Amino acid sequence: MKLVFVIGKYNAPTVWEREQNIRLAESVGLMIARMGAMPIIPHSMTRFFFGSLSESFWIEGLQTILLRADAAFCLDNWVNSPGSKEEHTLAVTNGIPVFYTLERIKEWIDL
Repeated sequence: MKLVFVIGKYNAPTVWEREQNIRLAESVGLMIARMGAMPIIPHSMTRFFFGSLSESFWIEGLQTILLRADAAFCLDNWVNSPGSKEEHTLAVTNGIPVFYTLERIKEWIDL
């Protein structure tokens, strides 16, 4: 089974807006799962850990997971997030396929 890392904005000025970013990532992750790939949704993995360890710990761990993924999918809001831009660059520089539309990732999953 293919693993797809979901890249998108996480942080926001309010808890409500952050939760909307998380829910968007979860919604798209479920769509990817229904296509036949396993989504890795970092937004959901760390949503309740805020303040438990340093931010650098979580960033390094999530980057490690990204490097083990078969592909990455960028949500529309990824360009508004410095962290998402870093993840995007990491994927591209390491030869991980990056997708921006559900149609294209579906084609890739079906290969």
